[in-house]
Amino acid sequence: GINIAAVAMANKMARTVYALLSKGEKYNITHVAIKSA
Repeated sequence: GINIAAVAMANKMARTVYALLSKGEKYNITHVAIKSA
């Protein structure tokens, strides 16, 4: 349902942000959001 999709999207974004922070790299999150949409 919608909840599952929302959780999956939030989880994916959280993983992306965590990975970027842990690596200390700068990345265009907007590009990722548009690409995955």
